[in-house]
Amino acid sequence: MRRWRTPLALSACAAAILFGAAATTACGDKDGGDAAATTATGGSPGSTRTSTGSSSTASPQLDGPANKYSLLNPDDVGQNWITDIAGTFVLTAENYPKPPLFTDAASGKKLLEEWGYLGGFETGLTPEGRQTAVLNGSFYVLMEVHLFEDEAGAEKAYDYFIEKLNGTKGVSPIGTERIGNESAAYKAIQGKVAGSTLDQAVHEVVFRRGNLVALAVTVGADSLMRVDSVLSLAAMIDEKALGTRAAPTPTPTTNFTPPTFSSRTPSPSTTTSGSR
Repeated sequence: MRRWRTPLALSACAAAILFGAAATTACGDKDGGDAAATTATGGSPGSTRTSTGSSSTASPQLDGPANKYSLLNPDDVGQNWITDIAGTFVLTAENYPKPPLFTDAASGKKLLEEWGYLGGFETGLTPEGRQTAVLNGSFYVLMEVHLFEDEAGAEKAYDYFIEKLNGTKGVSPIGTERIGNESAAYKAIQGKVAGSTLDQAVHEVVFRRGNLVALAVTVGADSLMRVDSVLSLAAMIDEKALGTRAAPTPTPTTNFTPPTFSSRTPSPSTTTSGSR
């Protein structure tokens, strides 16, 4: 899996964009897929903010490091997952703002600074067995968590992300229960799962809780996937933000970058684990 810096990669061959070389085995033929129809809960053009679903309306002021709100294996997701160490990164205003989410790095950095960006964290989970596991109902996972100085900045970032997603060709919103203070869910069909005739589905949830904006993505076989899987992952991140799920700082690896709000932000350990 390689670095992926934007939640807008649900067009073209999503798995290849999301997971780089590691997902070429899961992605299959680029020409095989059209977007599937869906709906959203959220707060920008094409969607509607909602108060249904989540029982909590709390809007906490969360501190860093951002990686403590990401999911760990095996503590959070169970067995049969491998953390994507090569695709695990601390995000900053310098390294995060890349096209297509932002027009260019300079304008992206300017927006992040205007929103009070404190930093973020990106990681992923690969199912043990890779495409064989996908053909049996497992899936790839990608997560990003971003922190802002205050709720107002997070709201602006969330609305920007959702506006971009709503305008992305081949991506359709899905109606789901709310996660966090506000959320939106999306789905796209992208080609075939490698080595099969099964359509490949990409599901994504973007949500905001207080000054945190997070996204969770799953990539798997459409006939074996439901939006429930990505909703469950997003809900666990939200539980960490609410303090109802343990949020320890992950074990360091060698590729972390010191964030702006802490002396260091380590990345998850290489422990194999995690089932959905």
